[in-house]
Amino acid sequence: MVFAQRPDHLLSLDEWSRLDLDPEQRYELVRGEVVVVPRPTFFHQHALQEEGAQLRARPSPSPPPCSSTASTRSLPRTPAG
Repeated sequence: MVFAQRPDHLLSLDEWSRLDLDPEQRYELVRGEVVVVPRPTFFHQHALQEEGAQLRARPSPSPPPCSSTASTRSLPRTPAG
C-alpha cells in the first residue's frame, strides 16, 4: 500500500477502521503505525498444519497430583457484622 502522505500522528483503532485499505494486501497496526506485512508462504501454512497434527496426536496431559499438605477441613464461619 502506498500512502499519498504518511500520517503525521499515530493512528487510533477508530482511525484504522476508517482507512480504505487494499483487500489484496495484509496490514497490521503496530504501535499506531500501519505496516504492510507479507502473506504467509505455503511452507509456513504447511508447517502450522503439521504442528497442529502433532499436537492433536499427543495424549492429553494428566491433571497435577493433589498435594498431601493441603487441608480439606472447612474454615470456621465468623459472624457477619
